[in-house]
Amino acid sequence: MAKLAVAKKVGIPVPSPMPTDVTHLVAYYGTPGFTPDYAQTARIAIPLADVPRQTVNGVSHFVFDTAQLPASTGSAVDLYFTLADATDSEEGDFSPVVNVPFDRTPPTRLAAPIIL
Repeated sequence: MAKLAVAKKVGIPVPSPMPTDVTHLVAYYGTPGFTPDYAQTARIAIPLADVPRQTVNGVSHFVFDTAQLPASTGSAVDLYFTLADATDSEEGDFSPVVNVPFDRTPPTRLAAPIIL
């Protein structure tokens, strides 16, 4: 079996100022073209303390690793994000969609080696 590329990471800009009651980053995922719904089960809520951050061009971003998604045989996944609070389970509006393609094409397989 071929070793394929590492899962991609997605950066979501951190709001400024950051609301004090926010406790989770929520990722909604599905096949390309899906419409997110707050009641859908295809979602991952991650405590903000567990979400890495990275600064890109002076802007702080939450980093979501697509390796956290369930295994998929599709060629891509659409992701939407919200911020949520644990107090009363409120969530903000959905972010714009990001489409993450999966690279499933392995490099060319080598022919059988020979002894020279």
